Formats: sequence, structure tokens, C-alpha cells
Amino acid sequence: MSKITNVSVEKNLKENSIHGDYSFPVDIHKDYFPPSTEGRQYYIPSHWHPEIEFLLVTEGNLHYQVNLEEYDLAPGEAIFVNANQLHSGYPTGDGSTRMHSIIFHPKFFYGSESSLIYQKYVQPLLDNTAFPSFHLGLDDEEQAAFLSLLQRCYYLHKDKPENWELDVLASVVNCWSKLWHLSCNTNYSVPVTKKSSRDRQNIKSLLDFIQTHYMEKLTLEDLSMAAALSPGECGRLCKRVLHQTPMNYLLSYRIEQSIPLLIKEDLSVTEIALKVGFSGSSYYAEIFHRFKGISPREFRRRTLY
Repeated sequence: MSKITNVSVEKNLKENSIHGDYSFPVDIHKDYFPPSTEGRQYYIPSHWHPEIEFLLVTEGNLHYQVNLEEYDLAPGEAIFVNANQLHSGYPTGDGSTRMHSIIFHPKFFYGSESSLIYQKYVQPLLDNTAFPSFHLGLDDEEQAAFLSLLQRCYYLHKDKPENWELDVLASVVNCWSKLWHLSCNTNYSVPVTKKSSRDRQNIKSLLDFIQTHYMEKLTLEDLSMAAALSPGECGRLCKRVLHQTPMNYLLSYRIEQSIPLLIKEDLSVTEIALKVGFSGSSYYAEIFHRFKGISPREFRRRTLY
């Protein structure tokens, strides 16, 4: 069933909504704008989120803006919005407007930041400043195939046939592969410089270090040394590549490592906190709530019961 589109944002315009959950981090839904009425104008307010978004128009027309780029989408057309891009839109015309939205974090298929998939196919596209968005139309055969995949994702989620989650994953990976090829076009390519090559090596060293030593007591100085950078340089590199500070990444990584332990239920919350590098259960609970919006105990209760 369609819902009237409603996007809630924070003061910095980040969207408040959680897209998917830990077990299946993909949000697939249908949005709806009713016909225009006198004195009421429907719109999608300016917002951003760290996830990727595909928006496919199925009825009516939509004017969409990503950063300073503007698009007019007709039925059957879609737009890709890269992570952390400011975007907004509003329906044009007098009739109803309906859209399928697919929103996911690419961790859904790449696993960890040290994986080959992330470093070769995901990070370059996420960091490509020349590729914040892309309009997908019906006239191009390759893009039409892309649009069919987006439709497939929506109906897999709606009908939920056997193994639908695997089929959604396969479709999303296929979409990403097509996006990656599009982004490699010379019109969207950002040349690899010595600095960007060095940055990638430094960030890889940092991520490898965190994934090996996250359970230990670590300081910003420890992380900076692992990346062969000063604390200031390390912070700026992480902001640019990971979109967060080195210590925040460490905390988020510890939280992610704690979740499989929470689900098993054979360890107490305190034991889990200590096992993944936190000094105690109170601090662990505070950080868990910051990243997940609920306490570790509540997360365990919802998952197991």
C-alpha cells in the first residue's frame, strides 16, 4: 500500500529514518503524492543520508534536485542518488505521483572496508565527486535493463517469494555493477593521483589495524601511527574517506562486532562489552544506543523474542 511521502530531518538536514535493520539493511517501499489541492503543495524536503538511494517513478511526473543538478522524471524513469548527497523533489502536474524507493547501505554486499569489493568497486564510486547522481531513462537499452532490476526489487519485497532476500541481494549487486561501469565513463571519471593512491594505502593500513586490534585499548595516537599519519592528518583522511572520525569508526566497528555475540545469548552484556574493547557495560550501552537507537538488551530482546 502506498503512503504519502513524509521525510523527517534533523537540524543538519540528515534524514531521521532508519533504512532497513541489522538483519536486512535494505528499505524498499512505495511513496505517494495525491493530486494537488488548492493551498497544499506536496514535496520531498532537502535531506541527505549515508545510504544509497534509487527512486523509480511509476505514475505522474517528479522534479528532483541533487545538490545543484535538477532532473525531470517521467513514469518509468529513475534516479540514483549517491551517499551523503543533498536531495529533494516535488511532483509536477495535477495527477497523483507514485514512486518506488530502494535505500540501502552498500555494506549490504561488500562486507568490510578492507575487502577487495569495497576497495575496487565501492569506495571509488562513493568518493567520485563527479558522480553524485544519475538519471536513468528508458531510451538506452542498458539503462532500461537497470530500471527492470529496480522494479524487480520492489516486487520481490512486496510478494516475498521463496529466497526473495537472496534475489534482492543479487539484483542490488547487479545494479551496482551497472553503476560502476557508468561511473567509469570518462565524463564521470576522477583521475587517480599520487595523493589519492597514497590515501587509499593509508586508510587500508588503518582499517587493517582496527580489524586486528579493535578489542584492545586504543587511542587516536595508536590509530594515527597505524596509518603512518599525524593525528590531524588521520582525522582529515577519515572524514574524507569514511565520513567520520577515526575514533568514531573504531566505536562503530566494535558495535558491529558485538552484535553476533548479542544474538548468541551465551554471554552477558558486560562480558560482550569487554570482549569487543569497551571499558564497561555502561559505556558500551551508551555507544550502542548512539549508533542503533536502542539499548543492547532491547536489541537482544527484539532479535531473540
